[in-house]
Amino acid sequence: MTDSDRLRSDLDKAYSQLAEVTSRLLSVNEAADRFVSSHDAETIAVAILQVASQMVGARQGAVFLAEGEGSFHLLARLGLDGPAAIGLANSLPDMAVLQLVEDERRSLDAAEAKEHESFVEWRDDARAADANADVDPRLELFLPLTIEQSVLGVLALGPRAAGGRYPEEDRLFLEHVLTQGALALDRAMLFAQNENRLRDLDALLRISKELTSTLDLDAILLTAVNTTEAIVARQRAVLALYEGDKLAIRAVSDFPRVDASTAEKLGLVKLLSWLSLRKPDTFTVDASQLRQDATIEGHEVLVDYFASGDMRALHAVPLKDDLGPVGFLLLESYGDRSFVGDADRDALAVLAGQLATAIRNAELFRQLPMAGALAPLAERRRRWQRLTPGQRRRWIIGAIAGLLIVAAVPWPRGVAGEAQVLPSGEIPVRARSGGLLKEVAVASGDRVTEGQVVARLDEVGAGARLAELRAEAELARNRYAQAEAARDPLERRRAELTREQAMARLDAAETEGASTQLTAPSDGYVLTPALETRIGSYLRPGEVLCYVSPLDTLRVEVAVSELDMGAVRPGERLRLKVLGFPDRQYKGEVSEVSWQGEPGAEGKPSNFLVRGWVVNPDHGLRAGMTGRARVDVGGATLLSRWLRGPYRALRFGLWL
Repeated sequence: MTDSDRLRSDLDKAYSQLAEVTSRLLSVNEAADRFVSSHDAETIAVAILQVASQMVGARQGAVFLAEGEGSFHLLARLGLDGPAAIGLANSLPDMAVLQLVEDERRSLDAAEAKEHESFVEWRDDARAADANADVDPRLELFLPLTIEQSVLGVLALGPRAAGGRYPEEDRLFLEHVLTQGALALDRAMLFAQNENRLRDLDALLRISKELTSTLDLDAILLTAVNTTEAIVARQRAVLALYEGDKLAIRAVSDFPRVDASTAEKLGLVKLLSWLSLRKPDTFTVDASQLRQDATIEGHEVLVDYFASGDMRALHAVPLKDDLGPVGFLLLESYGDRSFVGDADRDALAVLAGQLATAIRNAELFRQLPMAGALAPLAERRRRWQRLTPGQRRRWIIGAIAGLLIVAAVPWPRGVAGEAQVLPSGEIPVRARSGGLLKEVAVASGDRVTEGQVVARLDEVGAGARLAELRAEAELARNRYAQAEAARDPLERRRAELTREQAMARLDAAETEGASTQLTAPSDGYVLTPALETRIGSYLRPGEVLCYVSPLDTLRVEVAVSELDMGAVRPGERLRLKVLGFPDRQYKGEVSEVSWQGEPGAEGKPSNFLVRGWVVNPDHGLRAGMTGRARVDVGGATLLSRWLRGPYRALRFGLWL
């Protein structure tokens, strides 16, 4: 190779290195831009993975978030499908390397990790327990995300696409990029923590207002268990209070009520007995944690608790104040590690303090005399205090408007009582001449018109008498004609007088014959019952056969209590409803107010009859019908109506 060839080769290598450096600088700038463009930890983790894998040629990778005590959470993945991601999250060799990187706070590849004494010790223990145990990490390079000597997480990359171990310059480049990535991830986690704290504080404020707004113990307990979900995700919340030396369940989230069998149904009997006996401080335990550590206090009881149901995580918070323990708040979840957030646990601790105070106050309030009578007043006062100024103004305006309606606006007032319909008048049907009653053409209740035949008298005797009188009148006329022909003045005068007498008797008899028909004197309906039973009886001249009443108007008598008599005056409007026609109103007027009352039942006021009339336009109203009538006596405010009774009793009892 000539010098020019070597020079050209060196230049090509230099250009290649310069291009690589430029590419990596551009990647660093791109990473910086992407790191500051989001406050979401998962988005930043994905950006770290994409930049790192692109620059070092890795096809697979993952970012794990450190959760303390050697546990990690898979935050983001690249090139791994669902089953592969689950397998990686459960890979004990990879978890062992992650713990080693967290402890050493430096990057390690799989080969270096396998030679480390901590990994060797773990590998030997794993193979001692299971000769076929998997002890090889699935990923190749592990780099810590470190900030101020604290490991936030670990970037783990799979094998290089080109094969072989990662060169030192790649590791140095990745460590530089991860410095910025750790800062961005820390900022995102702080942002999320602040959001969680703000959410928890807002939830605490709302819960605190609800807890302090009532002294009803049952309402406090239900509020507590049903609002804990606003602070931390859980499947069930249980609140147990001390009754003597034992804990008894008093409220369960989403349970309308609890009883003595609730603890057994939920599988909490042994756990509550252990809690009441040991009275431990706040603790969080998972089912997986119990399998790994048998030294946990109450291990046997907790194992039985998780075995009895589907719950996989438990957070127990004691409720206590200056006077001593009050109870326990238990939060349960279906997922492991559900209550690991420090912010959530701090918020629950604050809630526990407020809840213990609220429960103690409610229990003390129950011991006060007249607590049951004062509780509604206190509850209304607290509801008023919870209203915003705008809501209070609306309530005040509404109250003033309601007061004006009640105290200032007159409303129609009526005096009501039991009523009976009576005929407006009774017009008699009389016999104009004597005779036997031969026929009755109507019955009681029938409608009749003026001049309609009601009954007929027997005409047999009257016909013979009429024939006799006609013969006498004819004979008198003949005698008068003979006397006139004889030209005898004295005889003619005598015959004339006889003729006039006979004609007068005949006219009277004919008139008497026409009076054998009894007719209705006016329109109306027949009042007299059982007319047919009088057929065959003798009616004297002028004797009454029946009575007829007009239909257009009817009289009404209303029984009004003496308490309301002072308001009723003649001429006021009267309205009537009868049982036969409950959907109709018959209107009329008061004509008379009785001056003498009828005693009521013992201890009851007397009743006075108010008489009036009503119009009967459809002729459907009948005498004898009953119902209720109302006399409109003017207007009165609602307030005066409500105070009328107490005012009357006060004035009646005071002799002033």
